[in-house]
Amino acid sequence: MQPMKFFIDIHDADSETFPAGLTPEQFTDFFVEYEKACLEENVVILRVHVGY
Repeated sequence: MQPMKFFIDIHDADSETFPAGLTPEQFTDFFVEYEKACLEENVVILRVHVGY
């Protein structure tokens, strides 16, 4: 498989692709597991922006 240069993934509550009412603590817990999954797949996380 050929490496992908950049991939932008966007999720929001309005389009129901991000859970409404997610607390900062819940996101932090989720992100720990997300980082582990990314490492396993050789995905490099450049930035994460979350607005509440």
